[in-house]
Amino acid sequence: ITVIDGYPRVLAGCLKEYRGDAGEASRGVYWLFMVVVASSAWGIIGYFMSSGKMRALVDFVTIVAFLSAPLLAFINLRLMSVKDVPDSARPPAWLRVLSWFGLAFLVCFSVVYGVVRLSQAG
Repeated sequence: ITVIDGYPRVLAGCLKEYRGDAGEASRGVYWLFMVVVASSAWGIIGYFMSSGKMRALVDFVTIVAFLSAPLLAFINLRLMSVKDVPDSARPPAWLRVLSWFGLAFLVCFSVVYGVVRLSQAG
């Protein structure tokens, strides 16, 4: 339930920032994202529930969350480096280096995971 409300708010805010709009994000865009997210969730859950494969649903959600971690980490790292973030709010150099090592670990681990999953499927 939190994702169905929070995710559209974040997407609408990101779109507003991307476009360079001033003020609050459009309610229409928020509701559009709300319908898309809720419909997608309903469809995915309905598909797995109708086929009686609850474990497949858990596997799907886990894989998507696991493989999206490197992308989200990269976005977070890049966002903390933009000129709009004041120097006082940016992480110190040692933490940025640690972040890059962590990102490399996530990417490598995701690649290994993908190779293992593909070798088990075939």
